[in-house]
Amino acid sequence: MSGSEIYSAIDLTDGFYQILMPLSDIPLTAISTPSGMLWSGSLCHKD
Repeated sequence: MSGSEIYSAIDLTDGFYQILMPLSDIPLTAISTPSGMLWSGSLCHKD
């Protein structure tokens, strides 16, 4: 983030699973944790 001018944050606890998206976009939502785990998925999806 060195040299960045814009920083943003979102509430991943509640907000992440409330975003409507096509099934083809689910792989683009993966999150990498500091421990090296990779999370991706969808509870609700838009066809």
